Amino acid sequence: MDLPPIFQASQIDADTLRSAMSKLNELNERLLFIYGHPGVPPEKSLVEKLSTSANKDNVKFGKAVVKGFAEAIEDVFQRLRSSTNLSPPLHHLRPAVINCILRMLRYLHKYELIPVETEKKIQRELNSPASLQWIAKEMQDVFMENTRYDNSRHYLLTELEFLQNHPQLSQFYGVYEGLGTTEQHLVLFYSLKNSMLKDYLISFPSNGNPRENAPIQMKWHLDLFDKMEQILLKEIGEPSPEASHSTTVKGYPGLKHEILNVMQFLVDPHTEAQLDGTQLHHLMRYSFLPLEFLQRKLGSNYIKQIGIRAHECNMEDVKMIYDVMKVTGQIDVWRVIRGDYKNFREVNEAFQYEVDLPEVIRARKIFFKSQLAESEKEYRRVIGTIRASPTGRLLLEKNQYIRMNIDEWD
Repeated sequence: MDLPPIFQASQIDADTLRSAMSKLNELNERLLFIYGHPGVPPEKSLVEKLSTSANKDNVKFGKAVVKGFAEAIEDVFQRLRSSTNLSPPLHHLRPAVINCILRMLRYLHKYELIPVETEKKIQRELNSPASLQWIAKEMQDVFMENTRYDNSRHYLLTELEFLQNHPQLSQFYGVYEGLGTTEQHLVLFYSLKNSMLKDYLISFPSNGNPRENAPIQMKWHLDLFDKMEQILLKEIGEPSPEASHSTTVKGYPGLKHEILNVMQFLVDPHTEAQLDGTQLHHLMRYSFLPLEFLQRKLGSNYIKQIGIRAHECNMEDVKMIYDVMKVTGQIDVWRVIRGDYKNFREVNEAFQYEVDLPEVIRARKIFFKSQLAESEKEYRRVIGTIRASPTGRLLLEKNQYIRMNIDEWD
């Protein structure tokens, strides 16, 4: 009996995935042929024997072997960004193939088996804005809705701690670690931007123009992200896609207007339009997250670097709100990671896939539980401090969103 179309890959997608795995297997065979199985000393590898041979033909053959190996590595690397259009029931195949390729490349890099020029070429490509956007997108697509590993406990998160500690993102974190600091910030920025656009597409649907009929706060966010992208791309020497039709931003002080707007909205989250809880949550969340990003990038004095003065906004309230959203965000990170990992193991066991060793599972469960407990402890400290201060109690009276948020967590 034929499977329903949703469970069938198109011929193009099937060929793309099959070709990627074929090239990966070919690379693995070349690796074994040249260097032998793990544990073989480097001096006993075929390439070492050929390169040190007194026979010129052997040396020539050795160079050809190394060249073929380098070309095979490049070929596999290029397969990473091959596009597919898999249906949700088949989507898990894409991150599985990407994980296999990244794991191979990390292994080759770790043991310095990639020829120098090939390594440089791969690193240059990974540092390009297109690749950084690709990394951010693929990280989030691992958790695409209605796919094999989707679960009701998961939702989109952009915190660095999520990338650092999520078992399903370990290969992507390996790539992230190998990037320069500026490139790492761009990956986090694009992850945040993608998340915002996805959430706003659902909360505030439009006919192709996200600014159409959008609340003013959403427009602030879109303007802010456009300007931030200009700055970040300029830092790596790349022109911004927005530069041709928007005002050029001269450094972080150019963000002052939008940052002041989002800070004031955090303090006083009133809107002209009637919003439901999810819409308001998204507007508050994407007012907070850019501040967290800028603090991570610029340091604790980021407000001063942007040029905002204390009298221009109620900074005491901003800090308290920031602290509340930071600690609740960290609890979310560890709750989602724990839930995702439990679901990941259960799915793998159900389909009889490879699962972690018992000691690995035990260590991860203990670690995730301890991190969640630490986050909850920090939450109680922050909320206790706010409730104990007159300005904190006044904030809770004025700011219904923060008050209700705390009530829900309590």
